[in-house]
Amino acid sequence: MKMVDGEEDTMDEIEIWFDSRGMPVVNGSQLIVDTMNQVINNILTYTDSTKKELKILRRAKKCAAAQLLLAVSAYNMGEDGLSNEALRSASLIEHKSLRDEKLLKALQLIYLEGKTLESIKIHHEISKLCPSDILNIYICFNSYIYFYDMEGGKSLVESTIKRTLVYAQDEELINEFKKLNISETRDMLSAAEKYMVSSAPSKPLKEKNERFSYFAGEDSYILGILCFIEDQLGHIERAKQLGEKSYSLNKKAPWTHHSLSHIYQDKGNIDYAIEFMVSHAPDWSACIPFMRSHNWWHIGLLYLNKYYSIKSTKQKKIIGDKLIDIFKKYLWCCNPPNGKHTKEALFNSDPSVAAGAIGMLWHLNNHQFEMDKLNRWYKKRWSEVFDIIYPLYTNAHFFPFSDLHFAYAMILHHDNDKEVDQYVKDCQTYCKEYEVIDNNEAITTVLPAVIDGFYAYRKGQVQKAFQVMHPKATKFHLLGGSHAQRLALDETYLLICNQSGHEAEQKAYLDFKTPKDGVMQ
Repeated sequence: MKMVDGEEDTMDEIEIWFDSRGMPVVNGSQLIVDTMNQVINNILTYTDSTKKELKILRRAKKCAAAQLLLAVSAYNMGEDGLSNEALRSASLIEHKSLRDEKLLKALQLIYLEGKTLESIKIHHEISKLCPSDILNIYICFNSYIYFYDMEGGKSLVESTIKRTLVYAQDEELINEFKKLNISETRDMLSAAEKYMVSSAPSKPLKEKNERFSYFAGEDSYILGILCFIEDQLGHIERAKQLGEKSYSLNKKAPWTHHSLSHIYQDKGNIDYAIEFMVSHAPDWSACIPFMRSHNWWHIGLLYLNKYYSIKSTKQKKIIGDKLIDIFKKYLWCCNPPNGKHTKEALFNSDPSVAAGAIGMLWHLNNHQFEMDKLNRWYKKRWSEVFDIIYPLYTNAHFFPFSDLHFAYAMILHHDNDKEVDQYVKDCQTYCKEYEVIDNNEAITTVLPAVIDGFYAYRKGQVQKAFQVMHPKATKFHLLGGSHAQRLALDETYLLICNQSGHEAEQKAYLDFKTPKDGVMQ
């Protein structure tokens, strides 16, 4: 008998099961498929999976698709050890689909080697092969956000919609998505033809359950991310249509709330945006720290917009108090109890949470809030942030966007010159060494320019700060995140332009950042 991960392979045939979107699950079972459907839904709604769900996937030692899903879910939950174990298990399984082989390689590149750009190419290959693979779309979409390639993300999502159009039920949707300019179309083939099991198996394939039809254009998550992409590209009306369609399909989807918040803010509907987001806040209570804190970050940003637009001192005080309340309750656990493993400490140590908290403080700093209470509170928060980020992130790098925020906090707000000097030196070494890993322009040229600019500005060398940042200013978007998140960097650069006497460059940058519809990108 052949051995599979220490167990005898006694199956007479290779079983092909299908998940709720028609994706094949080689050597699954009804329990495995049902669990996979739930875990995928957890990932798309940004909620943690239960221990029971993870245990079922972990025990599926002959099912590569289950192990790969476990790797993604565990990674999202911060359980890197379990994620790596799942990748090892998947690599040892003999019979897996071509999709599983490709996804395994892509995840190894991202999680183990840091080669995100190389992995994106494989995700596109998987999308062409398996258009209904929404887990693949989810992973690749996140990579596009972190490296801000919205055109690449749009191509991936629209291609997925086009290739699954054969299953559309809504005539209006069919006509709408047929307009997409996708050169390559391909109907979904049978499991035996399209989802080839590797190693030329001698055992027959047997389909064990009914295959479901799936049209991505009727998937709330797919429409929600396409809505976000179109907004970032400045196509606000198109984004609004997609967002409203996504919302009609699932009114509790946290990413759709997030995308619509971008649109309402870009259109200047601040009061409505606040009302909309606050009304859906209960839907985020079970979300992972990133999604929960990020949606509240957007509410904070909306209140900041409102703060700038009013003159009443009384109203400004009310909004200032709201900002403090939002920060304390949802963006950062202020005065956390001692212990590295408390709920509060784990929340603060999430890099996406820390970046969001820094981002909000960065906005407050850029606009020099005049309220004494807010200023006193603001200064105390920086000391708490440093207690977390200095030991965790001085030599740890996640994505350019998080590095940008940690660099801002360390260089422009940390009091210890010696620690700042060492931090800058370490960052520049990392950026140089990254050329060998992935040679991503965001890390190898744009991030070093921003760090050098911050460092010069800290030392009062405003002209030097401008000189090192200016050549890369039109590429700040490569650092990732959304235009709303990068706005703080834009404002800091414009401030440096102003203080260094480069008014013409300041105006040119504003013109560059402001498309015809007035949305700052």
